[in-house]
Amino acid sequence: MRGYGNEWGKHFFIEAAASLVVEPTSRPPFAVTRLISTVVPPDISTTIPTEDSFLISVALQPMGKGVWEHWSDGKPLAVPVIPSFHASVFDLQAGQIAWVKTAFDYLHFNMPRETVNAFTDDHDLARVTSIRPTICVNDHAVANLTRLILPFLEDPQERSDLFLDHFGLLLCSRLVEGYATASPIRDMHRGGLAPWQKRRADELLMNHLGGNLKLDRLARECNLSPGHFARAFKTTFGVSVHRWVVDRRIDYAKALLTHSALSLPDVAFRTGFSSQSTFTRAFQQRVGTGPGQWRRSMGPPVRGSSSLASRTRYDMTSPVQI
Repeated sequence: MRGYGNEWGKHFFIEAAASLVVEPTSRPPFAVTRLISTVVPPDISTTIPTEDSFLISVALQPMGKGVWEHWSDGKPLAVPVIPSFHASVFDLQAGQIAWVKTAFDYLHFNMPRETVNAFTDDHDLARVTSIRPTICVNDHAVANLTRLILPFLEDPQERSDLFLDHFGLLLCSRLVEGYATASPIRDMHRGGLAPWQKRRADELLMNHLGGNLKLDRLARECNLSPGHFARAFKTTFGVSVHRWVVDRRIDYAKALLTHSALSLPDVAFRTGFSSQSTFTRAFQQRVGTGPGQWRRSMGPPVRGSSSLASRTRYDMTSPVQI
């Protein structure tokens, strides 16, 4: 995988590009790169080296008509007006050349074929043979995934192995579902976790809410592949693994806010959040109000509960970024 980071930026006359390579324990990686140019590039891009990967590009700022020309395998593609968060998809086995005549801000997902193959094999889908080159599609799923990943790209402290594992599955799913020319379903297993698997998943997650437990480990403990585990977990619990973990952290935070006089930064640390701002954002998204306002609405802390943290079965000794 070569089409990411600074090497990717060089093709567009950008010296430094923020990037993130996601490397799950037992599955192939993928990469995310943000290319920002505040000036008009001086020339047409160099020919991007071919590789066995798929590229999803998302505009983070709009581009007018006529400011971007594109050739794929030597053939010109029609480029319309590009609104913010519209996506374009290419096969990097075909030579790509772009001529951008304006400042730009783009997020690029490089998805190697082996990464997509691992996803389709795991989900009993036929392997993707090719994709349809697409420029400027209003893909709400890709737009939402882009918004989700941006904070993780900008701040390394925000990153979570569990979230990034799940994010990779969602991105592969959208690529296969929306852009593959042929990917017939072979056999979809739609059942949830067996009772013993549900108990084991609950036990592991509750005892590692503040650690870096990975999706691969959870799946292995339940004798399932990561893809099957993620799907069965959501069927059983109604939410993704990452959402379930964050919800349990918020539950613990509520207990600390109610039964202790800990400051908000201390509550954020105890419940495994990377910072008070991350904690506040997650709390407000799920509760509808900030933790400080919620605490005031509950009245003074209940005394006589100083041993709350020691009695909980949450392991928060090693906070993790989410």
